Amino acid sequence: MKKVKIFVLLVIALIVNSCSKEDESNPYFTYNNYENFIAKIAKNDSIIIVPLKDFDNTNDKNKIVLGLRHDIDVDINGAMTMSKIEKKYDVSASYYVLHTADYYLINSGDKSKHNEMILTYLQDLQNKYNHEVGIHNDLVTLQVVYNINSKEFLHNEINWLRTNGINIYGSASHGSDYCHKYLYYNFYFFKEYDNAIGDFINNKNVVVNNKQIPIIKGTLDEFDLKYEAYFLDNNKYYSDCSFINEERWNPIMIDYSKWKKGDKIIILTHPTHWY
Repeated sequence: MKKVKIFVLLVIALIVNSCSKEDESNPYFTYNNYENFIAKIAKNDSIIIVPLKDFDNTNDKNKIVLGLRHDIDVDINGAMTMSKIEKKYDVSASYYVLHTADYYLINSGDKSKHNEMILTYLQDLQNKYNHEVGIHNDLVTLQVVYNINSKEFLHNEINWLRTNGINIYGSASHGSDYCHKYLYYNFYFFKEYDNAIGDFINNKNVVVNNKQIPIIKGTLDEFDLKYEAYFLDNNKYYSDCSFINEERWNPIMIDYSKWKKGDKIIILTHPTHWY
């Protein structure tokens, strides 16, 4: 495993743990400030902005390669607003739809049945605003908490999305509250990434209600997926789930003087923090 990937693994726990931390509306997290950030990077000729499906295969020693990742979580409308801002500046990002979120489901009490209406949002993200759509993987949660076969579910959902014109290339794992309660990462679903990391020790089995549940496993190839976002090769990583001096990280904090030619940078934002 490359050093840059090891670095990302070391900060995963911090990022995921911090993302659920509640804070009041941050004056820096306005759509206007986000647009200022997008305008700044879009006009910089030294930066190549690519969706994450193209990130690992995009290398240029004379440019900075940047990928914008959005974990939609519960805020599909916020995602649409951010996608329109990016489209205005001809920027393509990657959006990961959470299959356990209420907007994805017919009934929030049944995590197995999708809502056909979500297709309109996803088709617009991809076709109208020119972004990548991926899966925000909550698959271990789906199995151990909701007793749904995660492998069958992912096969069915990806087939349904692709049949309806949504080109799914990758997964980005979701850090739900259950991950902290039961000490697992959702990317443990994938055999490629099921080594235990940090305090999240339950990479093979999860104990729920005194019952030991073996985690169902799959591979990227089984689902014709190219990547899991946490394991893309980068040397700089920013997230609005992290905190600096007790303040949630935001793009205004970026010191662009530290960005160098040859850098590969990923920036993760969550629409739920923005307004």
